[in-house]
Amino acid sequence: MTATERIAPPPRPGNLIERYRATHLQPGDGVSTIVTMPTLHNWVEQVYKAFGVDFPTGANERVLLGVRESSRSAAEGQADTYGSGSRPGDSGSLTAKGGGMVVDGTTGFNDLLFLVWTTSTPEEETSARVYRCTVDPGGTESTLGTPYLLEGKLYETEPCTHGRRAIPARRIYTGGSGSVLLARERTKRHRVFSRVEHGLVRSGAERGRFIETEANGTIHIHPFWNGYNADLLVKNWSTGCTVLGHDADSSVYTDFKSQMSAAANGSAVPYLVVASRYIHLPDAWARLGRDDPKALEDPKTVLNTTGLVRAPAGYGYLPSILGASFGSDVLAFASAVETVLAGLTNPTLPGLSSAIDRVLDERDGFEGLRTPDRLERFRAAVVIGEPASPEDAAGITTVLAPLPGNLRASLRRACFNTVIPAAGTPH
Repeated sequence: MTATERIAPPPRPGNLIERYRATHLQPGDGVSTIVTMPTLHNWVEQVYKAFGVDFPTGANERVLLGVRESSRSAAEGQADTYGSGSRPGDSGSLTAKGGGMVVDGTTGFNDLLFLVWTTSTPEEETSARVYRCTVDPGGTESTLGTPYLLEGKLYETEPCTHGRRAIPARRIYTGGSGSVLLARERTKRHRVFSRVEHGLVRSGAERGRFIETEANGTIHIHPFWNGYNADLLVKNWSTGCTVLGHDADSSVYTDFKSQMSAAANGSAVPYLVVASRYIHLPDAWARLGRDDPKALEDPKTVLNTTGLVRAPAGYGYLPSILGASFGSDVLAFASAVETVLAGLTNPTLPGLSSAIDRVLDERDGFEGLRTPDRLERFRAAVVIGEPASPEDAAGITTVLAPLPGNLRASLRRACFNTVIPAAGTPH
């Protein structure tokens, strides 16, 4: 009798599976097949390593992974199959509110949250849960714009209560309790930043900081509200949180609370967010080891390089919440602002007229330039070869000077690195 080695997709989560357990199947034709089954714990570990994030493996230490635009399905008793999507996976519709038309912020449960742990060591046994969820927010009334979690960045979570019912939940934080790294989309109408105006948030010295670590303790992992979810949409009752597609009284959420309560690292359970477009989901990843299971020990195997989008200027890779051209547009706009500032006293500066026009395209984002319209007056002065008036030069400088540095710094914060370096990225 001969033996051949094959690899099978990860088994359904919730089972106790030995690390890369091998078993013999007897198909009845005199050939024994050794099937090596990598677990969801293995897969999540490789995703963490692929993004350079520490992966806890101690007994009862929990680990969370959110995957944007992903889903799962399986017939009863069969291995899970996983599907991927692309942004924008959610779209808010226009509805009447307060006499005007606004986005209601509807968000579908089209993401997955993975929870994995071991009760002893990964070599002995591992466990996993997979939850339907949304990593994206519902509606928001914030003047700062809609908040989004960043991909490829390490977050941590701690116990908290959520909402008026004080439901046990998990607070998401960065660096220390009460602060969190967030992207802010100014218009509150888009799931993908595709124009510079989407990042023109905040004011004063913080103008253009569309990604910032905020003093904010309200970004949680929590269940949906009972009675609000008949159509399986997150509406205007969750801003920036990760919402499980299970109500607070469900057996699934009860189990989630139980598992998190049992976490040995309960006050600092790591949480990483990625997108399905640039990783191989568990079943597809397992198939990559069909011929050589040991190949899966390399974190590179979990990355779908065709889905990674390089950021400009060697910043790394763009997360899925930023459009492919957004990074280059931000950098070009920052350069245009610098040209305008330098041209306030030098009206013959090359490229000044086009730079002013570029900034004028975004003037709705600059309250201090609209009334009076200082840029328009400066544009007219440049036509006749004159500098800006001292008053207009001072006003334009006040509004525009913080922008170039803040925009570039925000773009740099947005991008992530992997074990496959992007071109020009220090690694």
